[in-house]
Formats: sequence, structure tokens, C-alpha cells
Amino acid sequence: MTELTPIRRGRCAGAGNWQTQYQALQMTAREAAELIRDGDTAAFAAMSNWPWELDGALAISPSAGTSSPPEPGC
Repeated sequence: MTELTPIRRGRCAGAGNWQTQYQALQMTAREAAELIRDGDTAAFAAMSNWPWELDGALAISPSAGTSSPPEPGC
């Protein structure tokens, strides 16, 4: 039988184990709002909770919606 090697992909994939990657990707609503740029589309699944914290952070964040990209995290 072939032994499979797990492959992690995405941002911070090389951050160690999955727990380290998960912790590195956690962010506040304000940090998430700063990642959103002009022309971006945010989509949420039907029947999901509305992201009130993100919505509020977008409303008050002076840097949200700017066109300059954020600095890479990991």
C-alpha cells in the first residue's frame, strides 16, 4: 500500500505543524478589514451568521478599502 504524505497549502503553510499555521492565520476583525482592497468582493454562505465584527471594522477602519496591498504575514 502506498503511504501518503500530507501536504499543507496556503498562507503560512511552512509555519510548522497545523496548530502553528492555524495560530499564525488567526486575526482580529480590524486586521481582516485591512486586507480588503477596493474592488474586492466579500461573499458569505447562505444561512451563516453575519460577520458583525468585520462589518463594524470596515466601517471605522481608515485603511480598509485602499488599493495598496498588505505586507505578507508569514
